[in-house]
Amino acid sequence: MAINFEENEEIIFQLISELETIGGFDIPTTMDERREIARFILKVIDEDLEATLVEETDI
Repeated sequence: MAINFEENEEIIFQLISELETIGGFDIPTTMDERREIARFILKVIDEDLEATLVEETDI
């Protein structure tokens, strides 16, 4: 299953931006930092998805 990284990165970036707006972070972040956080989250999701798919094929 492929992840659309560009589309999902934008969605996660917007979520992070909204969380910052409502005070969800102790320290304000820059737009570049929020993009980096979004990329990291997608990387973790992708790695977890790959691991899950490998586990399912091993069963």
